[in-house]
Amino acid sequence: MEIHFNINYAIGWNRFSFQILGIWPDSKDNESDSFFSKYWFIVPSFFMLGFITLPQSAYLLMIWGDLELMTEILATAILPVTMGWIKLVFTRYRLESLRPLLRTFVEDWKRPKSQNERSVMLVNAKKARIISICCTTSACFMVSLHVLPRSLIVAQMQRDQFEPPHTVVFPGYFPYDISGTFAFLISCFGQIVAAYSGTLSYISVDTFITMLVLHVCAQISNLRHSLEDLPSGMNEMANDFTKKLIWIVKGHEHLNWYAQSIDNSFNMMLLIQILGFTVQVCFEAFQLFRVS
Repeated sequence: MEIHFNINYAIGWNRFSFQILGIWPDSKDNESDSFFSKYWFIVPSFFMLGFITLPQSAYLLMIWGDLELMTEILATAILPVTMGWIKLVFTRYRLESLRPLLRTFVEDWKRPKSQNERSVMLVNAKKARIISICCTTSACFMVSLHVLPRSLIVAQMQRDQFEPPHTVVFPGYFPYDISGTFAFLISCFGQIVAAYSGTLSYISVDTFITMLVLHVCAQISNLRHSLEDLPSGMNEMANDFTKKLIWIVKGHEHLNWYAQSIDNSFNMMLLIQILGFTVQVCFEAFQLFRVS
């Protein structure tokens, strides 16, 4: 019972976030998964692409040459949301390679261990959980600080019929008439869902990687302690000493595989993220200098 509690404590928040997005890599490939669970990731992808990325990309072409407005659009929504969509699709594409990592994660918790080993794993699990909760809630809070006031302003403009008459939460060009109340509300709702979906995708993948890396760090610490305690067995039978040494070497090789698998699964995505983040910071710095 305690083991299951510890596992849920370690992965619970990341599992919750990934399940919302439809990209949770179950520890075992369940062929009986419903069509709904396998392809749920299409729903947040639809909102991100259909209500922010594509409409704002089309709008950029319409306002080409207005550097300030283009910079504002790129820095505010289109770049972070598009990056969130890329991370969502990339993680969904890598589910097969992530399942063995999660399976090993669960097996490490279920394996018999000393109280000291369990304590080390719990400390790192607590760090991963705190990082996940703080980063996710902070990111959603910052999005709310932009979306909620902007929604109130747009609602006020609609009520007073102030120009421009049909402004949405994030400026964009839609291939349909949004002058009607229903179409306008759907567009605004879709953009709000897209903003939170993009934020959750952007943050959750990073916190999931953090959880895996901290788990490896805990396992390496436990392996180091086992190696340090090994000389105390020199007075035992040579066969027992050899068995312990072989177990440590195999454990080290397994951790090398685990760390390499994390790197292979996310290195390209992290490279794209760094490049996108650098461009976004440049746009935001430009806005800051323009204001000052």
